[in-house]
Amino acid sequence: MKKLLFLLFLIPKFVSGQLFEGEVFLPNSSINDISIRNNVIWACENQVIFKYDIVSGIFTQIPDLKYGKSTGQFISIEADEQGQIWIGTDGNGLYRYSPGSIRHYPYGERPLNYSSITCLKSAGNGVVWAGITNGLVKITKDTIVLLEDSPRQITSIYIDGNGNLWCGTEYNGLFHYAQGKWKNFNSQNSHIPQDNITDFCIDKSGRCWYATDKGLIVFADKELKTIVAKYFTGTYISSVVAGSSGEVFVGGAMGLAKIANNIVKTYNTKNRRADVTFLQNLELGIDRTLWCIGENNLKKLTPGEELQTIDRQSNRITSQRLSSVAVDSSGKIWVGSFDKGIFVYDGKQWSNLDTTNSGLPGMDVADITIDSRNNIWINGEENSPKRSWGIAQTDGTKWKVYPERFVHYTIDASGSIWYAKKNMLFRYSTITDSEESIRFPVEQFMINESTLICDKNGEIWISSKYIPEKVTLSAIYDDINPKGTARISDDGIKIYHNEGRPENSLGDFGFSHIFCDGSNNLWAINDDLSKKIFKLDKSQKPLGWKFVTSIPGRYDGFDFGKFDKKNRLWLGSYQYGLTLWGGKEWTIYNSSNSLLPDDDVRDFDFDKDNNLWVVTRQGVTFLKAPK
Repeated sequence: MKKLLFLLFLIPKFVSGQLFEGEVFLPNSSINDISIRNNVIWACENQVIFKYDIVSGIFTQIPDLKYGKSTGQFISIEADEQGQIWIGTDGNGLYRYSPGSIRHYPYGERPLNYSSITCLKSAGNGVVWAGITNGLVKITKDTIVLLEDSPRQITSIYIDGNGNLWCGTEYNGLFHYAQGKWKNFNSQNSHIPQDNITDFCIDKSGRCWYATDKGLIVFADKELKTIVAKYFTGTYISSVVAGSSGEVFVGGAMGLAKIANNIVKTYNTKNRRADVTFLQNLELGIDRTLWCIGENNLKKLTPGEELQTIDRQSNRITSQRLSSVAVDSSGKIWVGSFDKGIFVYDGKQWSNLDTTNSGLPGMDVADITIDSRNNIWINGEENSPKRSWGIAQTDGTKWKVYPERFVHYTIDASGSIWYAKKNMLFRYSTITDSEESIRFPVEQFMINESTLICDKNGEIWISSKYIPEKVTLSAIYDDINPKGTARISDDGIKIYHNEGRPENSLGDFGFSHIFCDGSNNLWAINDDLSKKIFKLDKSQKPLGWKFVTSIPGRYDGFDFGKFDKKNRLWLGSYQYGLTLWGGKEWTIYNSSNSLLPDDDVRDFDFDKDNNLWVVTRQGVTFLKAPK
């Protein structure tokens, strides 16, 4: 394995129609190294490890191997003959993984202290060699030993037919190790023109090929020669691999080339606009198939074919500013973004809806709502007035735009829009294109910064977040502090406040968020740091908010909640991931204990199988529903 000198961007693992728990659809994942063993490709991304079954075409993420909140990365990987996976890091030592077992050799443990593990190579006899910052390390099951006088800054390791070691280095040329002695070949004592050896190999005829940052070198006829083909002159070469028939594959800034019988053949990439794609790492697998780490993806070259891209999706999520996610009744996943419109997943591939191909009124989508008739509603970005375009609705054929911009809104069963504006509540009928305002009996009921929902009976509920400085008394209400929620129905308006015990009261805050469960009961969270959960059980008379529990920890970034198909409450946090209330206790899902890639959750929804689709800072994540 060779050191990766550039961070490449790989669209994560996807095979059409196949999903696995923890699958992440995002544009900025980086793959650093691969290793092939027994029809399986093992790969390390910056923060996770995954494997790709070459025969079945299925990607799987290894949930036990995540970097968590550390600032380091996985940068090298090697699968040995015993089925163990060795993983090197640039900030947390070495890992040895086999199913059901993980051994960690810590960062501060000698000789790994203060070292990055840049490359790994199995010797086939229970020994693994590792290039680290301070030299070459010999690793067995129980020992790690640094070889004396070994070179530093090793970029690649090769074992020749005699069992001798060759090491390429970043600054000091090539080193050969045999019978306990090192020999150095560099630009001062040999014909090597560059001391920065990025990779090397030995072909079937015994010729040595060296990749450098300024071209390709071959050691033949007892001397070193620079390959002067136009594709390699002065070009950064990152990887060279010798084939079984004497050919040599070359990867680098010029893309991919094959040298056979002194003839150079270059390869373009199917389904890509650019003919030349930077290839960083090459590995030869079964059936003489060449596997390559390229920009944004994994590639393969099968004998007799063009270079092909192994994409996870044919139409990718290209936005890094995702905002919301919703699942419609047919199972399609709708993902909003602040810059690229909407991405839709139909179970097999992603497509992109924008202003050029769908009639979408704007590219900045703050949220997505799906009503009871399966119509899609979207809202323009609320924090950019000049770019905001209001609210729009589609039945799947065309968009209808309503020019008003609504910060808080909900859609009732008839398709009317309910929204808060300037401390007033409005109802806009999409059928008659008419609007009416709703006046509250208590004028100081603060609704401008509130949330609205429509329950299963078609009643509109609105929460009060702030306490008015001055309260006007009303003859029909005896509560002089009207914080809580209000219900709007054919019977009029009714305000509900907490009727629990004093220690479980609303305190000095109203409700920041309300949501409806499967039994049509209301749940709410008060707007102070205690984050208490209240329930308005509609089967109880008289109606009143009852304290249920408190959210564990501090949820300063909490912003939304939803009930799944098993009537369990899920809460999303901008700082702490997902939290599940199962009725008796809380369960927290974050990047440290689950397959969430990060803890910044922006939105989530449930598909027909109750699986979670979660929008986080890093993209859209698919998570299987817990039992």
